This record gives sequence, structure tokens and C-alpha cells, in this order.
Amino acid sequence: MKPKKKKKLKNNFIFLFCVILLYIILSFVNFDKIQKSLIISKNIIFMVLPIFLIVIVFMTIINLVPNRIIKKYLGKDSKIISWLMAIFGGVFSHGPIYAWYSFLEEMEQKGMSKGRIATFLYSRAIKIPLLPLMISFFGITFTIIYNIWLFIFSIIQGLLIDLIMGKKK
Repeated sequence: MKPKKKKKLKNNFIFLFCVILLYIILSFVNFDKIQKSLIISKNIIFMVLPIFLIVIVFMTIINLVPNRIIKKYLGKDSKIISWLMAIFGGVFSHGPIYAWYSFLEEMEQKGMSKGRIATFLYSRAIKIPLLPLMISFFGITFTIIYNIWLFIFSIIQGLLIDLIMGKKK
């Protein structure tokens, strides 16, 4: 294991230990609130678990794809198809965003540009299942214009990230 990953893993365990210790200490102060908190945490875990499983499946599939392929289609020098893949990946991704962070980190390590990652994250604001609800509240004209702007600005944001991150290196 790489030293950086080993340190990160150690920090994660330290954080977990501190949280458990804090729960134990606080349980002596107000056990009822801690019990409610644990029930809420359990419910959140069961709600998020399916999304984590989907992300794990994607990460497994991505591990089978050679780095050169990802770099070719999602790297900084790739063409318009990479922007569309990032946008539609963001639009069709569901669940909490933090569930996708490890997947996106894996994609970055395989060659996906930070701009495409930013585009993916930005375009998550476009949610197809919520479009009918949005239309009923705001009307079809607003919904279309709003989603077109999200689409355009997700690309602009990705380009800016690539530009800024490219100058830092």
C-alpha cells in the first residue's frame, strides 16, 4: 500500500475512533438523544447503501477499463464526446454526491480531467425524474431555459477548472 493511502486510512480510523468515543461520552450525558441519533444514522445508512453498491459496481467496471481508454475519452485532450459523457453521467447519477466521490477519484487516477469531474458534479443539478415537478411549479419555459443554462454552465465550469488547474501545474 502506498504511504499516502496508508496515512489516509490511518486518519480515517482515528476519525472513526473519535466519533465512537464521543458517542460513548455523550451517552452518559443524554442517552435518549444518542439513541435517536443512532437510529437516524442507521436509517441514513440503509437509504444510502444501494447508491454505494451502484458506485462499487461502477468502480469495479472502471478497474477493468485500461487507463489509456479513459484518458482518451475523458482526459483533458479529449473531444466533445467527453463533455457529453460527463454531463449525462452527472444527469443520470442518483443518490448523495459524496457517494460518487470515490468513483470520481478513481476516474481521475485513470486519467479523467478535473474539468470533466467538475462538469459531472455541476450537471447533477439536472434531474430528469424531477422535471415534471419543476414544470408544474415553474412552467415549461422556465424549466427548459434553466436546464439549458445548467447544461451550458456545466461545460463552462469544466473548462475553467481545466484552465485553472492546468496553470497550477
